[in-house]
Amino acid sequence: MPEIRNVLEDQLRKSGARLPARFPWQLLIFSLAILGVTLASYFGMVFGLMPYLNSQLNGVNAQIDNLEKTVNKQQQENLINLYSQLTNIQDLLGSHVASSALFDDLEKNTYSQIYYTRLSLSLIENKLEIQGIAPNFNVLSQQLDSFKKSPLLGNVLLESAKSTTDGISFLIQAVLGPNALK
Repeated sequence: MPEIRNVLEDQLRKSGARLPARFPWQLLIFSLAILGVTLASYFGMVFGLMPYLNSQLNGVNAQIDNLEKTVNKQQQENLINLYSQLTNIQDLLGSHVASSALFDDLEKNTYSQIYYTRLSLSLIENKLEIQGIAPNFNVLSQQLDSFKKSPLLGNVLLESAKSTTDGISFLIQAVLGPNALK
């Protein structure tokens, strides 16, 4: 085996052939180009972008200082209190039970000859109590039927009814349906 190796070495020496060494140089030049771009970007940011951003920040801080001087401390406190109150009202309204659908339904299902003298809504007992005056018992019975057909009212009871000089004074109690206050 040593003879074959010597023969190859001799032939290479005689022919004067050299192995190409381009790839390591190309890699070195490419790496230097990447390094140059990276350094140029870094120095561009440090000496160009950072001073620009700092000057913009100083300008905004100066505007804030001017605004603070135009609004005195009392006005600032009043604005903070107002904002706090608005936030609290928004939270309260978000958790508020919507009874407007119930009142709309009562308005639609109430006969024009009947007027209410008292309306009481109990969320704890889930009850509605209506006191009013009807012109006669026939209109009152029609009103009870109308309430019984309402999807927002459950069990409707006539607690009392008596004849007065104004008409028939009545008291109706109704249990609210499951969708009455949503």
